[in-house]
Amino acid sequence: MKVVALVPVKLNNERVPGKNLKTFSDGKTLMEFSLGNLDSVEGIDEIYVFSSSEEVVNYFPKNNRKIRFLQRPASLNTPETKSHDILNAFIDKVDADIYVLFHVTSPFITKESIETCVEKVVNGNYDSAHCVKKIEDFLWENGKPLNFNPASIVRTQDLPEIVKEITGVYVFKKEVFEKYQKRVGVNPYRHYIDSIQEIDIDYPADFTLAYAMYDYYLKEK
Repeated sequence: MKVVALVPVKLNNERVPGKNLKTFSDGKTLMEFSLGNLDSVEGIDEIYVFSSSEEVVNYFPKNNRKIRFLQRPASLNTPETKSHDILNAFIDKVDADIYVLFHVTSPFITKESIETCVEKVVNGNYDSAHCVKKIEDFLWENGKPLNFNPASIVRTQDLPEIVKEITGVYVFKKEVFEKYQKRVGVNPYRHYIDSIQEIDIDYPADFTLAYAMYDYYLKEK
């Protein structure tokens, strides 16, 4: 069973310009750090960085085991491009039984979390897997309480369970995407992660948080 990872990378980001090449305090870029984490994952046969700019090769981890560059059509770099467009283009180029969609903008999703998601799908018990974060907050929608009764407040840990889908990593069988055009199938495994792994860089403040967290890890080591 062939397992292939797809890492879509573009260099013309709108909200955080050049975010994939932003550097941490030790000079390592976000891309190099995240790809190094993915390269250490057992159970993935090949990793492709799907980008229209071959410049990204300069930011691959040194002595990586299985990371390759794959040319991505420039037409997929627009703000209107959907994830499904990228997935379809990649699957047309690289055949596999199971795909791992990974974003370098989620740098703290652990090796163990990714391996667990891959293992759950490879073993055949689930058709897909992704990470989730439990939301333990009082939520409102359209001016009305969504998950609690204001007249009878409970502890946040006793609220009905609502989870947030984390977009850092998805694992899915090829047949699932071809049949449903979705990266989450009808029988997904949901892997719970903590607030650190949840960090995703969409805005400048997110990188500030990631930078501080990275420094903390360096000091711990």
